This record gives sequence, C-alpha cells and structure tokens, in this order.
Amino acid sequence: MSYELWVLALSAVILLVLYGMQGMDTVLNAPGWGLGARDADREGSVFTGRARRTVRNHIEAIAVFAPLVLVAHMLGISNTLTIWGAGLFLGARVFYVPAYLLGIPYLRTLIWGAGYVGSAMIAWAVLTAG
Repeated sequence: MSYELWVLALSAVILLVLYGMQGMDTVLNAPGWGLGARDADREGSVFTGRARRTVRNHIEAIAVFAPLVLVAHMLGISNTLTIWGAGLFLGARVFYVPAYLLGIPYLRTLIWGAGYVGSAMIAWAVLTAG
C-alpha cells in the first residue's frame, strides 16, 4: 500500500474515533435522547457542539482528500509532492481534532490551513502529471 493510501486509511480511523467520541458523549449526557428515536433536535453541551462540528469538518476534509489520493493512486503518481502533501494533511488532522475539541482559536485555523495545503499539494501533483 502506498504511503498516500495509508494516510487515507488513518484519516478514516480518525473519523471512526471521532464517531465513537461523539456517540459516547451523546449516550452519556443524554441517554434518553441518544438511545431514542431522536425526533427532536438537542442542543447539548459545548463539547457536544464542538464534537459535532469536528466530525462534520473531518468529513468535509476527507471528501476533498480521498478523491485526490485515489486519483493519484490510479494514475500511479506517488512522488515527493504527494507524500509530503499526505503527511501534512494527516499531521494537520491529528492536531486539528484536539485543537477544535478544546476550543483553541487561531491555532485551530492555522492547523486547518496546513491540512488544506496538504490536499492542494496532491491536487497540484495530479493536475500537473503527464
């Protein structure tokens, strides 16, 4: 498996962990709602809101990153740009999650930007191949 695909798999594991954290928070803090039909929306705690937004943000990031990695893989592109881009994306996501969950302003945005640059590096490698 290429490094880029490995990073994609680890990004999915991060999402899996986030889903687990969000689910546990829901069941522990609002068991009736969490285990029920969830017909009505629930506000929840500050952490609950941050966890929900972190999950959504990670899904959005993977929605861009995954196709780029898969296209690079299908084209047989694995070079310095794609490897560094994937590493930057993964590193940024690893630090973004706690920064968001802990509510650290400014730094969280800088970390998000690093992940964006990582995806852009892979996009550049794909679009300039050939």
